[in-house]
Amino acid sequence: MTFEQQRTAAIQRLIEAGIADTEGQPPLWRLLWRLGLKIPPRLFAGYWSVVLAEGLPFGIAWCLLFGFALWRDQQSPVAIALFSALFASWLYGSAAAWAMARRRSELGLPKWREL
Repeated sequence: MTFEQQRTAAIQRLIEAGIADTEGQPPLWRLLWRLGLKIPPRLFAGYWSVVLAEGLPFGIAWCLLFGFALWRDQQSPVAIALFSALFASWLYGSAAAWAMARRRSELGLPKWREL
């Protein structure tokens, strides 16, 4: 089964489970698919897929917001700013991955490789 066929089957399972498009295939995921990334729909994605897809944009926003607003005035080393952004990315992404795994379990959805 190709990735596209597997993704279509996964989306069909989400529709059958009554999952809204914004939860099953949010705009960020659609953008990543348009960019050619072959990641499963959010509720079927594995830990690292969710951590990277959800955490990376959060970390970039974190770094930009705090980097320009706070750290610049405090004369903090760049390494501390980058480390805190990476940590925030991982923390947010891990929380999102946990929430997705829990939701998948609540709905009785199979894992991606089991489709």
